[in-house]
Amino acid sequence: MRAVAPVFVLAALGTAALAYAEPQYSVSASAFADDAENTSYDLAANVLPNEYLTLSGAIGRSETDGRYADLDGDLLRAAIDVHNARFGARFVWTQWEDSSRYESRTPQLTLYVSHEAWQFGLIAAQRDISIGYTLRTLNGPVDRSFDFSGTGFGASVNWFSARWGAYLEGVAYDYGSDLDRLAAVAGSPLVERFPALEGLVGTILVQAESALDYQASAGIERVFARSTLSLDAFVVKGALDGAVGRSLGSTFRYGATRLLDLEFTIGLNDTDGFDTTFFGGVAITLHN
Repeated sequence: MRAVAPVFVLAALGTAALAYAEPQYSVSASAFADDAENTSYDLAANVLPNEYLTLSGAIGRSETDGRYADLDGDLLRAAIDVHNARFGARFVWTQWEDSSRYESRTPQLTLYVSHEAWQFGLIAAQRDISIGYTLRTLNGPVDRSFDFSGTGFGASVNWFSARWGAYLEGVAYDYGSDLDRLAAVAGSPLVERFPALEGLVGTILVQAESALDYQASAGIERVFARSTLSLDAFVVKGALDGAVGRSLGSTFRYGATRLLDLEFTIGLNDTDGFDTTFFGGVAITLHN
């Protein structure tokens, strides 16, 4: 569940790194889809060279159906986590781009402190969005772009034990007067083609790439001998039309061998103005 989950995964990796005395590596491939014909594919890698540093990267592609935003975007994500037993800093940079029609860039910084089984973080993020559209003029159609930004602040709480884990996280964004200007451009009778950005909130597969008013998530995980079972809940609100999306999903992770993990996810998403959708996904992870 890529909407919010990657941030929590990075947090878990950063804490887990303290337990390893030798470098750790992992590569994973995942595929997600819902019953509205939206799809997402990702390839990710994590490197823990020592107990103080975690490096992560991912590439991916998402395709949305015409009933939603009808955008096909490519994902790039890079992250670095520097920490010791008490303090840490995590920087995540994410870009999602659909050719010249839509681009979202989100750098996010989390400063956190760990105390026994707890980890508390403060989050600051900048969401830069560029929208391509076509304007009708006397000389014919002209391609233009509209750029706007939002600043986000939030917090996170993580709790870990030998068999259980839980987290709570939220970020709220402020776009100032940019949304009013965006509405004026999109509603102009001279605009011939403008992406239906509101539809991005309609599916959990690309919710994280849209212009959000806020996003919040919570989850709990149970660790067994060779597997883990987690339950995650997400709530997002679109900044463009105020539509609220609610998602609930469960992930089962199984250690098939010492070097191979298999992961299966199922869930449902309900967003204002859209039909309830069911989604699922699989992931394969190789690690040392």
